[in-house]
Amino acid sequence: MDTQVADTLLGSLLDGRYRIRGRVARGGMATVYTATDERLERTVAVKIIHPTQAPEARTRLAGFVERFTDEAKTIARLTHPNVVRSTTRAPTAACHTW
Repeated sequence: MDTQVADTLLGSLLDGRYRIRGRVARGGMATVYTATDERLERTVAVKIIHPTQAPEARTRLAGFVERFTDEAKTIARLTHPNVVRSTTRAPTAACHTW
C-alpha cells in the first residue's frame, strides 16, 4: 500500500525559472527537491522551508528565515568540488522560502 502524500509543489514553477521535478529528501525544517532551471536547461537542487502551523508562526518563521538566509550566504562563499554551489535564495508569492 502506497502511503505517500501528494506533494503540491511537484510540477510547479518557482520564480518563473525552476520547475520542481521530484522530492529528494524531507527533514524537520525543510524539503529538498530536484528541479530544472528552465533558463539554463540544467538540473538543480531546491531547498524549501516547511510552512509552520504553530500559533506563533510569524515570529518563529522570521527567525528561521533569517538563519536560512545566513546559511545560504555562508554556503555561497564556499568553493570546493565536494560542496554544492548555492545560487539563489528568495521568498515566493505562495510564502515559500527557498
